[in-house]
Amino acid sequence: MKEAIRECAVQAEIYKTFTEQLLTENVQNWLRKVVAYEADLSLLDPYYRKPDGLTEADVRLQLAEKDDRAVVNGRLRLYDVTPATMLLKLLEIEEL
Repeated sequence: MKEAIRECAVQAEIYKTFTEQLLTENVQNWLRKVVAYEADLSLLDPYYRKPDGLTEADVRLQLAEKDDRAVVNGRLRLYDVTPATMLLKLLEIEEL
C-alpha cells in the first residue's frame, strides 16, 4: 500500500508537469472525454490514438524493395552493408 501511495504521488507530479505545458482548454476537453468514457465504455476511447505514419514493418519492406531494385538495375554495392541494412540495425540498437 505504501508503494501505491508513493507511485500515485510520482504519477500525479508527472501529470502536473505534463499538463502545465498544454492549453488548459485542451486538458479540460480531454478530461471530459475521459470521464464520459469511464461512465460509458461504448464511447470512443480517449486513450486510443489511431497510428499514423509508417510502421517498422512498412519501413523494412520499403528498404528491402529499394535494395532489390538496386540489384536488378545492376548497381553494385561497395559495401556488404546496404543503407537499408544499416537503418534496420540502427532501429534495433535504438530499442536496446
